Amino acid sequence: MNGLNTWIIELCVCAVSIAIAENLLPEGNVKKAAYFVMGLVVVTCFMSPIESFESMNLDLKSENEIVSENADWLNRTTEEMFSESVSRLVADCLSKINVKPKNIEVHADINEDNCIFIDKVRITVSSECSERLDEIVDEIYRTLGIDADVIVR
Repeated sequence: MNGLNTWIIELCVCAVSIAIAENLLPEGNVKKAAYFVMGLVVVTCFMSPIESFESMNLDLKSENEIVSENADWLNRTTEEMFSESVSRLVADCLSKINVKPKNIEVHADINEDNCIFIDKVRITVSSECSERLDEIVDEIYRTLGIDADVIVR
């Protein structure tokens, strides 16, 4: 806002100076030349903010950089949402066989063809379920078609 105030003050000083000079100048060719010079001064006053704007160091991103950042964000968001959905499916599958997992980790990735694939599913269960590990793995594979690592803690 300070730059705008300075510019307005410059325009006002310029206008007052030109009005005073206009009244003091004699008629004839001198007045015509003075009008030309005063016109140049007014144009210079109007264009002074452009000069200061150009001297600012702006870090503008190219269209490719913006698209790349948005694509990265979209891929991360898609991976997170996919992982959360698979976690819920695994939890629902385990609840059907009365197993309550402590933690479900789903690692997903998006390949070059924009296909999501599951890298790994790791399920942590309590020590009470240590005899049921094979049953848990079989149920997840039978229901969801996912190979899972089950860890007892």
